[in-house]
Amino acid sequence: MRLFLSKKELKLKKKRTIATVVCIILILGIYWVLTRPHKAEPEIPTVIVEAAAKDDVEIYGEYVGRIRAQQFVEVRARVEGYLEQMLFAEGTYVNKNQVLFVINQEQYRAKADKARAQLKKDEAQDKGVKVRYVGGGLVIDLHIAVTYGVNISAIVKSIVNKVRYTVEEATGFQVAKVNVFVDDMKQ
Repeated sequence: MRLFLSKKELKLKKKRTIATVVCIILILGIYWVLTRPHKAEPEIPTVIVEAAAKDDVEIYGEYVGRIRAQQFVEVRARVEGYLEQMLFAEGTYVNKNQVLFVINQEQYRAKADKARAQLKKDEAQDKGVKVRYVGGGLVIDLHIAVTYGVNISAIVKSIVNKVRYTVEEATGFQVAKVNVFVDDMKQ
């Protein structure tokens, strides 16, 4: 057995191998061309032709929008309540300081009375008794009203002594100072 081929045999073997590869590529190319999916031809639309006719055409459109007056005024109430009367017609001119609406008076009065009561309550809470802890002792401010004709000095001394004794006994804190303010004189 021979191990090596001659030059002539090598060239012949090389040509056969190239021819075989070319034949295989040619067969695969033909197979691909024959089996690939073909593009469908687009259908040609059928067009119907009619004669033109002359006629009136109504043009319309639907649009979303808002319509506002060229000049307008927005009116808001300063107080809340139920509306009883409207003293003008929409679209009419109104004068300065003209009453436009009448609201339910009972509800408005009730709210005004409630506001006045709250104000008096707040003013009363600003008065009365205030207690502060300053420098190791309590400072107490008292606001009182006295009856006309009584000895204010004697009443104030009595209140200071009574408050100092009662607070020190009840709390155990030393009272540094008691300030008494006479806010009102009653008859």
